Amino acid sequence: MGIGEVPEWVEFVIEGERPVPNNPSTDPPLNRSETETQMEEEAQSEQPTDPQTGGPGLVDPINENESSNEDGPRRSTRTSSVPQRFNDYVMLHQEECLLLNDEPYNFEEAKNNIEWQKAMQAELTSIKQNKTWQLCHLLSRSKAIGLKWVFKIKRDANGSITKYKARLVAKGYVQDPGVDFDEVFAPVARLETIRLILGLVARNKWLVYHHDIKSAFLNGELKEVVHVKQPEGYVVPVKENMVYILNKALYGLRQAPRAWNEKLDRTMKILNFTRCSKETALYRRVTKGDLIIVGIYVDDLIVTGSSQIEINKFKEQMRGEFDMQDLGILFYYLGLEVIQ
Repeated sequence: MGIGEVPEWVEFVIEGERPVPNNPSTDPPLNRSETETQMEEEAQSEQPTDPQTGGPGLVDPINENESSNEDGPRRSTRTSSVPQRFNDYVMLHQEECLLLNDEPYNFEEAKNNIEWQKAMQAELTSIKQNKTWQLCHLLSRSKAIGLKWVFKIKRDANGSITKYKARLVAKGYVQDPGVDFDEVFAPVARLETIRLILGLVARNKWLVYHHDIKSAFLNGELKEVVHVKQPEGYVVPVKENMVYILNKALYGLRQAPRAWNEKLDRTMKILNFTRCSKETALYRRVTKGDLIIVGIYVDDLIVTGSSQIEINKFKEQMRGEFDMQDLGILFYYLGLEVIQ
């Protein structure tokens, strides 16, 4: 190494290892693998031959594309099957899945359907039978609350449609606390209470029955003066500027749950029922040693006891006070499936 020359190890540390140029005259030829040679031979054998010369011929790209697309795109021949882990699931048709939530959003979407027309007419009939309102002129310094149709499809435990329900709801969010209403709280039975009742039924081998009070909130008596507008689609001709004054509560009013609960509580006490001090939605009555237990969740009642005669007597008493529907033996309640 002469003066001024840089050692090779310094160049390696600073610049890294330099690539060595290939010298075709000195480098030995690369060994080709047998696989590469075999692939080239197969490719040559697949080339078309010229019938005149016997050598390789030319391929017409137009004819080749036409021949390859004669049958359209290639489709898979594999058979599709549902994985075994999905055997426990119910596979619904696409149209059935779309119908699961096929509930109208407003009156315009429901007015042409015969089922929803019947449901709306049934709601108005219940309002008239309960004498919930009467038509009048709006008083000065008073405001009328708007109404809205709400539609709901009720289903059983298997998902089958049992009822088309249309509810006329007041827009209670415009009410002012302390002016339009005072108390709003209404107790309902807790899920633990329902389970306790079912536990007593199973232990004593009783039967538990399910009852529904139709349009329950319409039975609640109001203490305040409330005006509402006429419902959409059912405005009285020639009286479009008039409003309804409420004698009883409507769904959607802030005080409606409270008014209904007070009405039901008075009725149960008249029938000699005692209200539980710890669970205010639970009632009991003892007649000559026969016990009856009633659990209440808004307008749904579950009834059980030691005497079938007393249970039937209670049903007749409730039918005299409210429009109550007997749903028979309880089998589905608040998400619980009951087998008796």
